[in-house]
Amino acid sequence: MKKIQYNLLNFRVLVLIFFFLSGCKEKKYSKDVFFDKTIVLEENLESIQVSPDLLLEKDMLITSDHLITLGANQGAYFKVFDLQSLDLVGEFGNEGEGPEDFTMPFSSGMTVSGEQLVLGDLLSMRSADLNSDFWSEENQFSRTAYPSELIPLNFPFLLNPNTICGQVEMSSKHITCFDIKLSKLTEFIDYPDFISFNDEKPYERERMFQNQSRVSPDGSYIILTYSYIPLVRIFDVKSGGLKEVFIKNNRDFYSNNSGSNNQSALDNQLFYHNVKVSNKFIYAFYQEEIIEDDPQSEGGLTSRSLSDKELHVIDFAGNAIKKIKLPDWAKVFSPSLDDKFLYFLHPEIEDQIFKFPLEE
Repeated sequence: MKKIQYNLLNFRVLVLIFFFLSGCKEKKYSKDVFFDKTIVLEENLESIQVSPDLLLEKDMLITSDHLITLGANQGAYFKVFDLQSLDLVGEFGNEGEGPEDFTMPFSSGMTVSGEQLVLGDLLSMRSADLNSDFWSEENQFSRTAYPSELIPLNFPFLLNPNTICGQVEMSSKHITCFDIKLSKLTEFIDYPDFISFNDEKPYERERMFQNQSRVSPDGSYIILTYSYIPLVRIFDVKSGGLKEVFIKNNRDFYSNNSGSNNQSALDNQLFYHNVKVSNKFIYAFYQEEIIEDDPQSEGGLTSRSLSDKELHVIDFAGNAIKKIKLPDWAKVFSPSLDDKFLYFLHPEIEDQIFKFPLEE
């Protein structure tokens, strides 16, 4: 059995290398997509009392058995709850320079990869068996330091046991991967081609295509959502296919657009702010905002909302399944891997976790 698994892993790595080198096999567009089905979160939201202080938590991740939160470093970065009872079972992750310590862990670095919990920080990536008591001192995370070429690595994730991926500044592609065994770097997934930029100004391109990336738990899909463009991109790792889903919005960003480098993106209008991925669906956090000058505010800028906060639920084929209207406070969230529930934290309520049942 182990030999078969090893051969399958080698085959998958060869397939990945082939598509990384050859580029995307195909690209499919779906423009001005809208959602036929709308659900209101507060109409069926359950509040569950918990014991620890969750006021400073920045993000959360749901595994098959646990709910894990990431907060400010107050003795430990991570809190681990039993998913069924939501009882606290442990805490871990101290700030420091030792092999077991963390250096500014990223919320975007919290992912599930197969049977592994993956945690990325500023300098390295750690993984642990989800079936172990990974929060206890007796169980150590395996740790891989990023090569200097990957620092800083934004939105880090583990594509497979031997491949660390993320976004690297000044890269010619969206995603850069590092083969741990071969010590080889590979870049893939082109930037969108409907806006032209001067290649001599890569920072301009990176700024306008600022995005959030996630990988599906089984490593089959890489998801990209964009801050300044109402766009969701779905990259099929196995086939190399790329789907681009343009969301219908108040600005009519893509209406009647031919897609031939004639669309302009404004750097004062925001669309997507975060994205999470389950086994079946993409959950993209969406709110249209405009950034305006405000001499009275800190930094001289303020934001004005043009739409409600929403979660856009999209499948890996690029179909718009439904949107979930969120209350203004709902920002920190995670879907369960089986898509039965959504979990939320309230920024002003420190002793409750909110649970929302998802329809079949």
